[in-house]
Amino acid sequence: MNYLIASTSFRLIDEKISQIVDSKNIITFDYSLCTLEDILQEAAYISIFDERKYLIVKNAIFFASAKLSDKEVDNFLKYLQNPNSNTIIIFCCLEKLDERKKITKYFKKEENVITLNNLSELDLQKKLQTKFLEKGFKIDTPCLKYLTKSCLNNYDLAYNEMEKITCFYSKSTDTIKLEDLKKLTKGVLENNIFKLIQAIMAKNTKESFKIFADLKILKEEPIAWIVLLAREYRNVYIIKNKPEYTQKLKLQSWQVEKYKKLAYQYTNKELKENLKKLYNLDKNIKSGKIEKYLGFQLFMLTSS
Repeated sequence: MNYLIASTSFRLIDEKISQIVDSKNIITFDYSLCTLEDILQEAAYISIFDERKYLIVKNAIFFASAKLSDKEVDNFLKYLQNPNSNTIIIFCCLEKLDERKKITKYFKKEENVITLNNLSELDLQKKLQTKFLEKGFKIDTPCLKYLTKSCLNNYDLAYNEMEKITCFYSKSTDTIKLEDLKKLTKGVLENNIFKLIQAIMAKNTKESFKIFADLKILKEEPIAWIVLLAREYRNVYIIKNKPEYTQKLKLQSWQVEKYKKLAYQYTNKELKENLKKLYNLDKNIKSGKIEKYLGFQLFMLTSS
């Protein structure tokens, strides 16, 4: 029996694989670096030692977005219908499965399909707490909440941060401190703020509010977001209307291309109005006329 594991988390996939595999005879393929024919040839190969082997196939996106030729599909199904009894293939897909595909339908009917959903915030906190304990560290609820929020409830990212955090402490210290956690995850927070700005500029309201909610819990400062957003709107306006001044902005080529694409999404009126709203919001927050998070929420609602 073969397996197809689908998840947006490579770490959840790896953990599930470790639960399935009971042999050291493992061969790993990356579909981005090989062909389906390469995988099937190895799967069909019979060892003279007659031992079980596992084929781990990463990036098996032919169950999702990637297309296979009719010949590849036929060869694939032929193998699955008459497989090597000593070979177990575990296909891993980091994309949503395409239920319409012939091979996906076959797998759902005849093989093992495992879909690993994203962890809830509480489940992620429990999982991280267990991981910390396994490494010999204690961590309290405020620290766990901060870590999950700063990593946008992403298990892969939170796990990487946990590895960094535990390396920071000496062996004599076994309790994670919130002030250390904040310092060590600063880069993650900066990245999340960047994602917030990107989502707002792309007019992705749902994503904007999701990231905003997490940053608010972490008590990040909206004044800094206002400055970053104003710079983005200003750069888009300049590139849209005064391309001769582009060089003075000292932007890299990829940044210029980004602003050119954004310029198609905005009219000059929108850009000017948003800059004016940000100016007034900054002034009203600093003068105490409006609560900073409420003010930023109102801006997101009226600028999308």
